Amino acid sequence: GDQVASRSQMTLDFYVRLQQFVEPHAEEIIKELERHEKRQNMKQNKQPNQSSNFRFLYFNHFNLALKSILKAPGKKLSSDTCRTLRNIHADFENSAFAISEVCAKCSDGWVIARKSQFGGRELYLLVDHAEAPQLKDLQQHMDALQEEYF
Repeated sequence: GDQVASRSQMTLDFYVRLQQFVEPHAEEIIKELERHEKRQNMKQNKQPNQSSNFRFLYFNHFNLALKSILKAPGKKLSSDTCRTLRNIHADFENSAFAISEVCAKCSDGWVIARKSQFGGRELYLLVDHAEAPQLKDLQQHMDALQEEYF
């Protein structure tokens, strides 16, 4: 009798603790699943021959995944832009602070980079000066890139 009641109470306590742990994160998980579903639906509705307007580099340190569309048709990536990309990566790796976003101007335009501190992912976006004349315009481009690909 007492052993069964004690075991039932332990099981109940476990589920209560589990609910207390999961519940605060449930809203965030639901929003992420909705964003994922929206991206999947957008990808299905996209024209198959439509090319991307984004010039970007993505690297995942955990699974070594690399995706790159940096070279625009008929354009070569300048040495200044390559140096800027290397410098931002070095800043991400060597900084004493947890840097999650960096923006720099270079000869090919703007480079905006984001690093996930927990996911080991780095995303670099190259935007022409004409597409983003001001720094504040870059956020829209990065958000659009993440919506389309990530």
